[in-house]
Amino acid sequence: MNVFLPQVIKAAPTANDARDRRWIYLPYDRLTDRAGPLQNTGPNQCGIVMVESLEKGSRRPYHKKKLALLLANERHFAREQAARGVKVIYIFTPGTFGDGLLDVQKKYALKQITSTRPAERELRLDLNQARRQGLQLEEVEDETWLTTEAQFDTIYPSPQTFLMDRFYRAMRKHTGLLMEPGKPIGGKFSYDYENRKPFRGEVRVPNRPSYPPDEITTEVLCLVELYWSFLERNSDQLSGNQRLAMPKATMRKKPLAERKALRERARVAIEELERVPRPDYEPAGKR
Repeated sequence: MNVFLPQVIKAAPTANDARDRRWIYLPYDRLTDRAGPLQNTGPNQCGIVMVESLEKGSRRPYHKKKLALLLANERHFAREQAARGVKVIYIFTPGTFGDGLLDVQKKYALKQITSTRPAERELRLDLNQARRQGLQLEEVEDETWLTTEAQFDTIYPSPQTFLMDRFYRAMRKHTGLLMEPGKPIGGKFSYDYENRKPFRGEVRVPNRPSYPPDEITTEVLCLVELYWSFLERNSDQLSGNQRLAMPKATMRKKPLAERKALRERARVAIEELERVPRPDYEPAGKR
């Protein structure tokens, strides 16, 4: 089941790539090459840095499907960029995203890493801490937002005025979206009062599409199962690890039947991993 790592290693940079390319950090919620630094830099002139953080995944009792979705998205995006000619530094760290970037900067001697301003407050704090520890990070504005923080502060001068309707009206006027000269299209800004009736099956709901997981997604699903199984099996030994306090509390709340099913899925996954052929690596000096 060792699928992703051999693929991404092929896209790793040479010393010249590390020195000459523009390096762009992409968080898990900004996976796009249609905006920002990745759009503005040719694939043969740039590289991306992606980090999987165990600390982030353990910070809250995230649903395992959410974890699997985010990790699978990251890995697929890394592979897509490698196919375009972008070099990829993809690392796994037990610490924070900032810890991972500091490790990358040191290992590859990167002079600077560029990133859009993170949308997530926790990530902003994380990267600011890494900067204080020496991370050379250039932050640029995120082009995917329609509005700015300054506009938000102008519309809401005090915390007591946080009403969505006020922001909605102001941005309609500012952008001209759904507006006629001097007034909203249809004569009203809001039709919320017409959306209060419950759905009673008047309109046929289509069947939800489903997509079988590919080999990368399957590998991620296995990883998430093994992680929770590891916590369940080693709860006593990990009792002093404060970073794992929240996920361990979540595990204790799970019904016994669910915990048994988790152990069984992990056992099957481990058996599959043990059947994967292991290549014989030659020492570097013999190549």
